[in-house]
This record gives sequence, C-alpha cells and structure tokens, in this order.
Amino acid sequence: MKKLNEQQEKLVEQLLKRKNMIKGSISSVCVNCSRANCTCETKTDRRAYRLTYKEKGQKSKILYVPREEVQAVEKMILNYKQSKLIIDQLIDVNVKIFKERTKK
Repeated sequence: MKKLNEQQEKLVEQLLKRKNMIKGSISSVCVNCSRANCTCETKTDRRAYRLTYKEKGQKSKILYVPREEVQAVEKMILNYKQSKLIIDQLIDVNVKIFKERTKK
C-alpha cells in the first residue's frame, strides 16, 4: 500500500509539472489568398501554421499560429498528450489503492 501511495504522489507531481497544455494538432499550409491574378497563385515556399482542435460539441476550430510560436505550441501539445498518459496511470494506481482499502 505504501508503494502505491508513493507511486500516486509521483504521478501527481509529474502531472503538475505540465501546466501549459493545449490539445489539437499543428499543420502547415501554403499561403494563398485566392485573389485573381495574385502572385501567390504561383508555387511558394511560404507556409502558414495552424492549430486545429475540437471544441465542446465536437466542433472543429482553427487557430493560426505565428511561425515563431510553432515550437511552443508543439511543446504544449506534447504536454497535453503526456498528461493524458499520466492520468491513465494515475487512475490505474487509484483503482489498486481502492481495491487494497476494500479488502480490509
């Protein structure tokens, strides 16, 4: 039981370290304004980055991300994914603790 409590505390500590989280995914798209005879109709290396995520009710939302913020947003997405894994582990540990308590 002591080992499970220690494991629980460790998982909570790991979870609290991940404060900046955001869910979704980043994609890069070609910059094209779709105006007639615009220079952006030709192939270009310029890229725009956007974060796509689902809101409550499963409605998709798009948020454009400045190029200099892409790494920060990727880190926040990674923190979110890691937090989900930690929460799953924490639930498993809590179930084991509950089972131990109810045996007595």
